[in-house]
Amino acid sequence: MSDDELMLEIQAGFLIEAKEMLDQTEDSFLALEKDPENRAVLETIFRCAHNLKGSGKAVGFESLSHFAHQIENLLVKLKLGEVAINPAIIDLLLKCNDQLKQNIEALTQDSGASLDNSELITLLEQAKDGNLVGESHSEDLAQLTSQNVEIKAHANEQRAHAMAQKAQAANQAPENDETVNKLVDSSVEPVAGLGAGAMGGTGAGAVGSAGASSTKKVTEEAIRIALPKIENLLNYLGEQVILQSTLEYAKHDIVKNQDLVIKTIGQLSKITYDLQHTAIALRMVSVKTIFSKMERVVRDTARELKKPIRFITSGETHELDKTILDAIMDPLVHMLRNAVDHGIEPEAERVANGKSAEGTVWLLAFQRGGSFFIEIRDDGRGLNRDRILEKAKKLGLVKPSAELTDKQIYDLIFLSGFSTHDVATSISGRGVGMDVVKTSITKLKGSTELTSEKGKGTTFLIKLPLTLAIFNGMIVRIGDEKYVVPNSEIEEAIKVKAADVRRLNDNEALITHSEQAIPLVDTLRLLSKGRKKKAVIGEKPDESHTVLITRTGDERYALVVDELITQQRIVHKNLGTEARSLPGVAGGTILGDGSVALILETAALVGIYKKAA
Repeated sequence: MSDDELMLEIQAGFLIEAKEMLDQTEDSFLALEKDPENRAVLETIFRCAHNLKGSGKAVGFESLSHFAHQIENLLVKLKLGEVAINPAIIDLLLKCNDQLKQNIEALTQDSGASLDNSELITLLEQAKDGNLVGESHSEDLAQLTSQNVEIKAHANEQRAHAMAQKAQAANQAPENDETVNKLVDSSVEPVAGLGAGAMGGTGAGAVGSAGASSTKKVTEEAIRIALPKIENLLNYLGEQVILQSTLEYAKHDIVKNQDLVIKTIGQLSKITYDLQHTAIALRMVSVKTIFSKMERVVRDTARELKKPIRFITSGETHELDKTILDAIMDPLVHMLRNAVDHGIEPEAERVANGKSAEGTVWLLAFQRGGSFFIEIRDDGRGLNRDRILEKAKKLGLVKPSAELTDKQIYDLIFLSGFSTHDVATSISGRGVGMDVVKTSITKLKGSTELTSEKGKGTTFLIKLPLTLAIFNGMIVRIGDEKYVVPNSEIEEAIKVKAADVRRLNDNEALITHSEQAIPLVDTLRLLSKGRKKKAVIGEKPDESHTVLITRTGDERYALVVDELITQQRIVHKNLGTEARSLPGVAGGTILGDGSVALILETAALVGIYKKAA
């Protein structure tokens, strides 16, 4: 391995470790704000800054190291008690943490990125001198939410700059270094794998050569996986190899070894099932990774609105597919900001209504059956039923004479463009963007339920699948083709006779099931472009048809299929660009006979039906 390749590998390891470290440090800042006297938390933050400074310099990230050094200098003052810990200081440290994350992201894309941290360094200098107090400085910090991290490839300039700094380093003694060294415990070490020993024999030459490859992306997205999960995967793979060897032996005389082949295939099916579960487990990550970020969202929103908020979380130890976890991040941010902004009343209003001055927002995660649930709840004023209905009528979304239940009225906030506020605030607007939230959750094959009680608060319950990669599905025949319907989208499968169908017109029909009228959906017509509309069920009274009962929101629909074939584990495959536009199709899979079947998305099919009806 060349020096350049070795340096890129070391830099990649540093950036992954640094990103994880900064996520943990954000939690520490929030804990320090709640308990400024907690020396252990302050020590943890200090060690992070010290490690970033030393390890960043070791791998050639001089600008990042310098910025971390300035943060460390302020932390020294805090540890010595020369600067008091107050909300303005915490604001600054959190902004610095954000900026370090942006630095890491920029360096991940380009190891020679030009990083501008000057504004925050100036504020750090002010804070170190005890001049960062009061609301005016907090407002200045609020303007730094989108710091510009310039990403420019200056390979030659970066290398020359790094070499010049290295040459001067021996003659320069940074401010507070002596004090810093006295305060650093012997347990403080550089980020794993980045000490002097990890540099091997590359020395200064390797650091200098980093600039030669500065335009390369130095790392890919990564997740930390517990070693037992890897060991389980290897164990199952080992068993699968043994069974494959058995089949290789048996194939030379299948008739003689028939019993052995049947037995081995049965064992192989079990191992494959276990292997699937183990592989899925590799994608599962703790929801604590986003719950900690949500605490920051609530904290910053509450400070901006000057509302005392208590944030309570539960279920952080549960795990969810990383793909789903990443996709749910933005909806959660929006809903929590809504809860703080428009859910929780101003302090004076709460006290006047006999409530505690401090509002409470809950973020809860739990698993029930084969689904994962996230609940966002507040003890605020609740939704204004009359105001929502009035605005919906004004917008023409509801007929003036319509009589709706409370739940139907509350669900209006999920409609595109609906809001009870004439002007959206900089924080949020309950209703503004809620259609995007629901759309995002629906794309994840999830659903959202909303309940609210005037004067007591509002609750959003999000239901999600545990993973999108592998799931149980029902293989059905519709027309001449086989399709897959996820089991999670099927309430039940029933037989319906033509005599039980009540037709409203040529295109709409209903069946009665469980004392409820359910619209009958001609699935074949929806899946066949250009197919003429026809009666859903044949004319023979005794002719029976299979229908799948599915639910979209609070409404149930009956999807007509020609045959239920079997159930099996389905491996989801993304479709090519030409097939992605197929109506009501979420993806594809390969069946046991080698044929390809499309995976249906029942919510999308219902949406098409409602537009066509």
